[in-house]
This record gives sequence, C-alpha cells and structure tokens, in this order.
Amino acid sequence: MSLLALPEWLVAVLEEVALGGGALLLVCGGLMCYVGWDQRQTAALLADADHVTPAEAEPDTLVRLRGTVATTADGTFASPIADRECVLAGYEIDEQYDTPTDSTWEQAAWGVTSVPFAIEADGDRLLVDVEDTVVGNGTDDVFTPESVLVSDGVSLPAVRCRFERFDTHVETDSGETPPPRLARFLDSTDGLSTEPLASTPTVDESKRRYREGWLRPGDEVSVLGTVSRRADAGTVTGHPDELVLTDDEETPLRLSADPLDGGDGTAALLTGLGTGAVGLASLAAVVVW
Repeated sequence: MSLLALPEWLVAVLEEVALGGGALLLVCGGLMCYVGWDQRQTAALLADADHVTPAEAEPDTLVRLRGTVATTADGTFASPIADRECVLAGYEIDEQYDTPTDSTWEQAAWGVTSVPFAIEADGDRLLVDVEDTVVGNGTDDVFTPESVLVSDGVSLPAVRCRFERFDTHVETDSGETPPPRLARFLDSTDGLSTEPLASTPTVDESKRRYREGWLRPGDEVSVLGTVSRRADAGTVTGHPDELVLTDDEETPLRLSADPLDGGDGTAALLTGLGTGAVGLASLAAVVVW
C-alpha cells in the first residue's frame, strides 16, 4: 500500500514518528559508539600499563594496581550527602522542574571531593591525589561526554570513579531545603547551590535527588593512573611516599571498586553503528516521503 493512498494526517503522524525516532536512534548510536571507543581506549591503556606493587612504581609511568584504601595524615572527612566517613566521595544531583513543557529529570550537577589517601598492597603504599571537581549547569562545563561512561559512579574529565554502590540518599520536594549540613556544602562549593541548577533560567523551584558513593578506609579498589613525584617531596630517594597517583593531560585517573577488566569495545561499537544506521535510515525515509 502506497503512502500516497494514506490520509494526510496519518502520513504526517508517520513522518513525525520517523523523524523523532530516527533522531533518537542516531543520538543513541553515537553515544554507544563513544562508549565503545572509550572501552577500546581503556583496554589499550590497561595493556600498556605496568602492573606493579607500590614499591615498584616509578615517576612518569602509567601503572595499574589493586589494593586497600588507607588514610594518610589528612585523615577522613564526612561525605557531603550521606555523612559517611570516607577519603573520597562522588556525588550527583538530579533535578525535576515541572515546567509546562517538561517534567523529566535532568542531571544537573556531579562531582567529586576528596582528601589525599593511599592504596596499600604487598606491605607498601602509594599515595592518590584527586582534585575536587564539579561539572554541571552551574559551571562552565554544562555537559561533558565523559558523564555517560559511568552509571554507578561519576565520570569527569580528570577522574572516573566506579563505586560498589551509588545510591540516592536524600530527596527534596519543590521548595524544600536540604538538610543543613548538605545545604552548607552546596552554598560553599563553586558550581553548586541550594537554588535550582536548571538549564532554563525561568525555573524557580525543583525537586531533587542526591546520589553518592564513597571510598572508605579498608575498601578494595583498582587504580589506573600516572605516577608523579609529589611537589612537596623533600628528597629524591624514590620512596613510595614521595610519589603520587594522579591523572595527566591525556589519561584520566580511574578508580573502581571492581577489577579494571572490561571488554575491548567491539560489541558497543557494532551496536552503536547499527543503531545509528537505523536512525539515519529513518531520517532519510522522511526526506524521501
């Protein structure tokens, strides 16, 4: 049956469905390709990284190790959302604005806060230093593609954290203020606020969900990162306490509660290419109609 024989209103509906569905599939396909590309990159980094003990780490090398989280002289701190004693906390703030045109949840901000800590393995330890970072609608980085790479943690340009659990711990309704301690953290952190973080400036109130995960002393963690010499190291003896694991300009620091062993990205790339091709075909069909 030719589309020309269909009622005009039905043709219009089919065109809208094909246009919207095609665009959505094209975007999803692109994101899947990006995830696949990142998995391939991570697999290559893991293959190139030296699997070392803390005592074997050397400056300016990419290393991977698995060990136990331990405190340094900086101790621990109370995580901003769930008030858990930890050395690192990753968080995400989701908002629902209930505007006349949109009532969906939006990932409004996410970030990480930390104190220097150590990874202990084989009787030695290696320091880890993660810079506090916030990304979201209240910062210059409204969206970073890295944010789609981790579902059970946070992903930022310089660090990716995958936690054992990344749950919602606080929810607030429209017009409701968060607990006082959390409110102080929001108001004192650049890029965050107790006010709506909406990308639409006309929004006055929002519902919120606050998610959080942590690294705590005694947790097992896998790390992939670059070894650097501490800026405040007073000697050059090569002792592990003089070295620190961090990111570099090309390789974000990766911290994971699970072992850092994933696929090579082929499945995600093929899925993304197939999904994108279907979306592109749907968009092309609209043009042909």
